Amino acid sequence: MMPIGLSCLGSQNAPKDIVHAARNIKEKWDIRSNAILSLGLIFLGTGNGAELLKPLIESDDERIRLSSLFSLGMTYLGTERGLSLVDRLAEDHSNYVRMCYAFCVGLMLLGRGKGVERLKHLARDEDEYVRRGVAASLGLVHLNTRKGLDYIYSLVDDKDKLVRMFSVISLGLSLLGSGSSEIVEALMTKSEDRHVHRGGATALGLVFSGTKTGVELIRAQREDKDPLVRFAAGFSLNLPFAAPPAALTALSFLYSSYGRQHGWWFSWFQSLALLAAGARWLLGERADTDRSIDES
Repeated sequence: MMPIGLSCLGSQNAPKDIVHAARNIKEKWDIRSNAILSLGLIFLGTGNGAELLKPLIESDDERIRLSSLFSLGMTYLGTERGLSLVDRLAEDHSNYVRMCYAFCVGLMLLGRGKGVERLKHLARDEDEYVRRGVAASLGLVHLNTRKGLDYIYSLVDDKDKLVRMFSVISLGLSLLGSGSSEIVEALMTKSEDRHVHRGGATALGLVFSGTKTGVELIRAQREDKDPLVRFAAGFSLNLPFAAPPAALTALSFLYSSYGRQHGWWFSWFQSLALLAAGARWLLGERADTDRSIDES
């Protein structure tokens, strides 16, 4: 059903079979979950499908709660609306639901550069999955704003290796396309942690996205002794020649690859969040183009 959601991206017109599956299929949670996530793609950034999703966040099944929570984040993508509907789930007994709450906030506040006080107590959560969600979501909130760098930087000292890696990548998302790599370079020079370097090699590609610069700096990471640093640098070498929306889409596929190779199932949520962010960017650019044509 996800391909249907992608084909109807932002159309605000949900096929009846998806609505039926989201509401009524009880015995096959994976089909129902995909239908719920498809609704988020269909109503991307409009808020119009919220009435279908609100009852689902009350489900006793944590898998349905986290799917509907993430889908609400896509429905209210970048609008700053809908937060009051989901705030109570920040205290959900399921660590996976709390993680998806962090993603939901990141999606609703996409590129706003503010509102992260909702996430600060979760950055101290005992569960590493929740903290990983926060680390990744901060990059969404601060996407292309050059803000939040000090707070994101503070998470690089987390005891969990992936929180550290995702925090560095979130620095790159905040600095997307800016060409200002000093903070990432300084962090990589200071730290001997291979996970910081893996995140840094990825972040450099994001920082230089669309600038056609930084190639030699990124290429130097191909000499690192860690194979995943070299892999991330190889990925990043393409980004200086790619527009920022393309860089977000590429990063979503990288996360998907990580998830398949290492069993990091939560990377699937990271992948979908970045895909939604890239789509939002492209839809916004298309709207600007359409307005320019109308005005001319």
